[in-house]
Amino acid sequence: HSGPIFGFYFPNGQVSVESFLVISGFYMSLILRTKYPSNFKGRLTFIINRYLRLLPVFFIVSVVVYYTHIYLYNNYKGINNIGFLNYFIVTFSHVFLVGQELFYHLIFDKLIFSFVFVENGLDKIYTQNSQITPGWHFLLIPQGWTISVEILCYLIIPFLINKNIKNLILIFSLALIFKICLHFSFHETSPKVIHRNFFTTFPFFLLGVLSYRIIYENISYKCSIKLKKITFLFVITLCLIQPFNGININIFEKNSLLQILINSYLPITLFILIPIIFELTKNNKLDRIIGDLSYPFYIIHLFILNRLYFLNELKPIISFGVTLFLSILALIMIERNIDRIRQSLLKNKKS
Repeated sequence: HSGPIFGFYFPNGQVSVESFLVISGFYMSLILRTKYPSNFKGRLTFIINRYLRLLPVFFIVSVVVYYTHIYLYNNYKGINNIGFLNYFIVTFSHVFLVGQELFYHLIFDKLIFSFVFVENGLDKIYTQNSQITPGWHFLLIPQGWTISVEILCYLIIPFLINKNIKNLILIFSLALIFKICLHFSFHETSPKVIHRNFFTTFPFFLLGVLSYRIIYENISYKCSIKLKKITFLFVITLCLIQPFNGININIFEKNSLLQILINSYLPITLFILIPIIFELTKNNKLDRIIGDLSYPFYIIHLFILNRLYFLNELKPIISFGVTLFLSILALIMIERNIDRIRQSLLKNKKS
């Protein structure tokens, strides 16, 4: 979102979200298979713990964003003037962290005082009609749609993780076919349906699940330390140089399967290599700290970028520093305390 940092262009938002879902699918599979019992109480504890991991920081940052806008603009994009029912819908999505991706496919029509689903051309409608407001304008944390998708994955994964590998491959194949169908159907008219939608991102989460079940449980332990280090450096290099970033996609047919494959180069690489990388870094303290900081950093960063818009060339570096500082505060003051509650819940269920 900020542009290059120290001259490096990192993967774009789409590639980053899809790659994260692969990692998330892998890690959720790991903890479900090793830490939680496979009964109803175990699944419920898993879901509660995930909410406790995500909700506190999200809620506090949302409150800060809301009141910052109230202070600076005396309003938050008209959110107080949309009626009780619509206000409830917006509030519900922020409190329970579900449904936020839907706002990218909705408009608020001031004439009928209601949200309306728009299949395509949302931006064009918005620019031509002052009575229309895109639904995502009502999101306090615009990138929160990815958290909504993640929550839906968490609700589903406890019921899939212990299925045999053949069934998992079948479910993944069906999800992938549905994603490809959506790609062919909406890529030209409504690209947001492709990139900000549970059904088009869920296959990447399943790819992480398959990575754990197929590769980690059967192969990764057999790799040498040297190979694991080479694999780690290879993935880091891939993130930094982005080998397909300069390719002119127009040389391919716009809706081709080859385009989908090229756009998914990093998630596919992670599917193969993340089990090996995890074996190398699972006991590394720095890796743990980075993992703990990643969520508050992700939630906070866009708000900071928007506040420091005037910095121009220095914006990426200063925004990174400010966001990192606030993320460390959030980790120490919020997440560490919440983590004690999560761990106590897990111990109680085990006992």
